[in-house]
Amino acid sequence: MIKVSIIIPVYGVEAYIEKCLQSIMSQTMTEGVECIIVNDCTLDNSMSIATRLLSNYHGKIIFKIINHNQNKGLALSRNTGVIAARGEYILHIDSDDFCNHNMVERMYTSAITHKADIVIADFYKTYSHKEQYIRNTSLQNSSQCIAALLEGKMHPAVWNKLIKRELIIKNKLYNVPNGNCGEDYFLTVRLFHYTSNIYFLHEAFVHYIQYNTASYTKNINKKALESHLLVSNEILKFLKEKGTYKIYKKSFWIGQVDLKATLLANTKGIQQKLYNEMLPETKKINIIFKSNVSLKTKIALTAAGFNLLLIYNFIQYLIKKGRNIKQKIHHI
Repeated sequence: MIKVSIIIPVYGVEAYIEKCLQSIMSQTMTEGVECIIVNDCTLDNSMSIATRLLSNYHGKIIFKIINHNQNKGLALSRNTGVIAARGEYILHIDSDDFCNHNMVERMYTSAITHKADIVIADFYKTYSHKEQYIRNTSLQNSSQCIAALLEGKMHPAVWNKLIKRELIIKNKLYNVPNGNCGEDYFLTVRLFHYTSNIYFLHEAFVHYIQYNTASYTKNINKKALESHLLVSNEILKFLKEKGTYKIYKKSFWIGQVDLKATLLANTKGIQQKLYNEMLPETKKINIIFKSNVSLKTKIALTAAGFNLLLIYNFIQYLIKKGRNIKQKIHHI
């Protein structure tokens, strides 16, 4: 019987894949564990490294490689892994991250002990010279989880969550095509909608790497931002279909202010004007000032709401300049 299926999509991670796979191979729980590596047509030496490691592994974890015949992106790569999985529970790991040796054992034991459909663990943000422990707030039910997720108060990642496979299969909770940035966001909202059997485990296992700028989820560009918009629209559509939009309306639009701030800060010219006209609710001052962005950004977004993008960009310039000055002072 397979208890846990670990799914690892691989693309462009030759500098990280060895540490990732070694952290899986060193798990304290190996009986009833499978690891599905999805090769998304990576162009570097990631799979050569993975193949070498697997050829020298003689433990009990069952490793399987699935090769895509064309590049499909992170979202559909995870779908490939889920469809092939046989485990009672599913655990996603990004191939540029790594995990502590007791992750599978502690999360699976917690799921069985508390009869949970989802176990949510704390995690580490790992920078080049430091680590930050991120603790999740324990919430009472799925409604609180959805609201916190929509407002940006809970990390949407699936890699710190052990998920019952039946929950995914029964409700057809697969990732949408082209949703490679923000894909976790949409999936997690739907997962919380279909179950209240959620357990918060206050131990950290995953080291979420912050210095791989080439990864799927950390590469912010026009395509990535459009993907975020696609996911936001899918969430909005889902909430309306399930009759819960009125319940989460305020939470949803508060969260979208964060997205809009990112969109406007990372685009210029016509593209910036286009994004400014999208997500109309985010122009409302009462929504902007209930969001989690800084006061300066709230003022900038208010200006953008009146189509005063020159003022918005000037404030953003001052914010960036202030950060640079602080960094220089810090290094003196």
